[in-house]
Amino acid sequence: MRLHYVRRFSPGGTWEQDDSDNWIQATETSRGTVARRVPMNYQMGLGHERAQEGLRGRVGDFMSDNNQRDFYKRWAELIAEER
Repeated sequence: MRLHYVRRFSPGGTWEQDDSDNWIQATETSRGTVARRVPMNYQMGLGHERAQEGLRGRVGDFMSDNNQRDFYKRWAELIAEER
């Protein structure tokens, strides 16, 4: 986990803290006309998730949409509870 984190979020890593701005812009873009007509696809890594000792949730062996799938799964659970 430490090595993975250093490779991703260190000064020489591939992601930075300001990448959250990209997610905000992606969310705003999804409100557009074309985005409303085309369904989103969150299948990357589907079926390759596994439990990791010492970690909550599921992890994948490579880049995947686990986070997005779990986010919307939890959102649906919360919405269902409100009824």
